Parts: sequence; structure tokens; C-alpha cells
Amino acid sequence: MYKRWVLLFLMVACVACSFPSDVGAREKGYTFGIAPIYDPQVIEEGYKPVMRYLSEFLKTPVKLLITESYEELREKLKNGEVDFALLGPVLYVQTKAEYPELVYLATSQTTKFGQKRAYYFGHILAHKDSDITNIS
Repeated sequence: MYKRWVLLFLMVACVACSFPSDVGAREKGYTFGIAPIYDPQVIEEGYKPVMRYLSEFLKTPVKLLITESYEELREKLKNGEVDFALLGPVLYVQTKAEYPELVYLATSQTTKFGQKRAYYFGHILAHKDSDITNIS
């Protein structure tokens, strides 16, 4: 059950820069980046099992890096300071436009009515004083 949860968790909109191919880079490990989508302590606690699993699976340390902003995560991906990251759809599109070498890894899946389906979380908002009341 634990492995299934971790694997599902890893499927969430991950993207990767090319992993370093030299042995020295692997010995120092990998950095998994995430934007500040929640309180950093919540992210840290929630990702501990994932980092532990990845470190064991890859046989090298995987360190979590919570950036201060979405822009910082984008820059660290481009500069090679982050090896792979969790990106939402908009951040992925923006980063891919600036960094075409970015490699898409996975989308999260859920099972509904016996079929696996990709899913994303997002919201469409309008100001309460706006005339926009639907998107049809």
C-alpha cells in the first residue's frame, strides 16, 4: 500500500531536466524542487516519505528544495540547480517556453469507474464584482 501511495504521489505533474550522466553528479545526489504551494513545514513533512523512497530506489540521496517563489523554481530548473520538480500546468508551460530542453515525466492518475484517468487541480476565478458568472 505504501509503495502504491508513493508511486501515485510521484506521478503528480513531475518534469525533469536531463539527469546528470557522470558518476560524480550521481554520488552527490539529486535535488527535487517544489514551489511554495503550501506552508514549507507541511511540504517538508509530506514529502519526507517520497524523498526517502526516491533515495532508496535511486541508491543516491534525493534532497527536497522548497523555493521562495515559482520564478525561483523556474530559474533553478533552467540553471541545473534542480534535477526534477513538481510543476502545475501553467508553470510547466511557462518553464517549457523558456527552457525547451525540459523533459516531461508524468501526470498523476486516479482510478474512476475502473479506468485510470489523468487529473489536474485548478480553479477558474472571477472577482465578485465581475460580470463574469460562467464560462460557457
